Amino acid sequence: MKKIFGFLFVFSFLFTGLVWAQTAKIIKLEGSVQMKKTETDSWQVATMGTYLKKQAEIKTKADSSCTLAFDKQLDNLITIEQNSHLKLTRLKPAELFLPEGRVFSIVDNLADLGEFKVKTPVVVAGVRGTGDSVESSEDGTIVKCFQGEIYVKSLLKSGNPIVGRGLGVNVGPSGQIGDIFNLSGDDWRIWNRFISGINNLRGSLHQRPSRNSGIDRLKNEGRNSIQEEFFQKRRQDEKRNSSSESSTSDDVYDTIERRQQ
Repeated sequence: MKKIFGFLFVFSFLFTGLVWAQTAKIIKLEGSVQMKKTETDSWQVATMGTYLKKQAEIKTKADSSCTLAFDKQLDNLITIEQNSHLKLTRLKPAELFLPEGRVFSIVDNLADLGEFKVKTPVVVAGVRGTGDSVESSEDGTIVKCFQGEIYVKSLLKSGNPIVGRGLGVNVGPSGQIGDIFNLSGDDWRIWNRFISGINNLRGSLHQRPSRNSGIDRLKNEGRNSIQEEFFQKRRQDEKRNSSSESSTSDDVYDTIERRQQ
């Protein structure tokens, strides 16, 4: 039984890591959101807790949004704002395609993803451990950096500026990169509201009991069983050593008594 618990503990740990290796998970939904799990699937209503693989797509309607997590620790997140369309081209390294709409992303563990890029029809924005927003429309793309820095590369024209914290850049529909500008007070208010919501979401999800409570119970039982087996073996070794020392002491005393006689 102990070996079974130990196996289940190791298996569940490895399985959790494999699940997150090439998936993103829907962790928050608001309003009307649709998803396509594969390129050949039909659009369907998005559901909480769904794991999405590469080539999956998300569409949000007015007054709607969807937040995806790229890891169990919720270090790397993206929120797809209203009236947006996002495709998960790749996941590790992460490359997302945004033909229209706006996304906010927070990447606190870039090493886990390798890369994190948001691509539009005219530009690719790559984060370097950062928080940003990318907005795509028929008028071009607007990239804004709130934390860290972003490199911006036009897909149609020359230019590859690095946009630092508190700055943004417009890229025209022809791919022409405009001047870098300072973020406005409204930009920061929207970002702070986003971060506040993300922090609340992280807190609620970290405190929420797992839906796989049966597996978690097996993991805990397996962990406790392994620990108990270890300490039991240690006690047996200590008892054996103590018995051996006692036996040796008795032999010494017997030898001394015989010599005295």
